[in-house]
Amino acid sequence: MTGLSEALTALEAALAGTGVPVTMDPGNFTAPSIVVEAPTIVSATQGGYTLEVPVVLAAAQPANRRALEYLLGKLPRVLEACQSHTSSPGIYSPNGSLNFPCYRTTATITIRSI
Repeated sequence: MTGLSEALTALEAALAGTGVPVTMDPGNFTAPSIVVEAPTIVSATQGGYTLEVPVVLAAAQPANRRALEYLLGKLPRVLEACQSHTSSPGIYSPNGSLNFPCYRTTATITIRSI
């Protein structure tokens, strides 16, 4: 991978394989969904970049046992797509409006310069 945008598009494509709708635009969020948030560049060298990309797996409301079972059922595939081994439960509030139960993880991506 050689570009920041291409790296995010590749992550989005990998997450699409989970069977959960994926968006990179919180304004288009509908639950259940996976949201790929803006990356943090944690390392930049002449050889490329390392990005940490927050990924949110959100279930529909309410935050009950059914939502938890949905999240736990989908989480292993999301972790695999992100090549991540950790995740934390939380609440996702797009635009500060409604609260959706979620799990958050981070995908670490290395991009090499051309």
